[in-house]
Amino acid sequence: MLVKSHLGMAERVVLDISKTQLTVGEEVIIALKWQKFDIEQEQYVDDQINTTPFKVDVAGVVDNINSIDGVATIQFSSAAAGEFEIKTVNPNVDNTSVKVVVQDATG
Repeated sequence: MLVKSHLGMAERVVLDISKTQLTVGEEVIIALKWQKFDIEQEQYVDDQINTTPFKVDVAGVVDNINSIDGVATIQFSSAAAGEFEIKTVNPNVDNTSVKVVVQDATG
């Protein structure tokens, strides 16, 4: 009898962002998606029934973002130049992060 197992986290968060270089005041939409590991397919698949809120840390401020059908979006912009780390911090899952660089309009 062959028994399949997975040695990673059963769930993970996937983050999709169209660009990570912005100018001050410019906005970008970040999509968050729940995925679960499917042993039969031996890969992560979208988890459309997961309604657990995403815990998102933006530059040290944590907020809960509600999930609908396993998906949520957040809008990010900054009035000041700098580097901002946006990461998920849900417990007991494979979390993700991205760094967004915001520059003055003059560069």
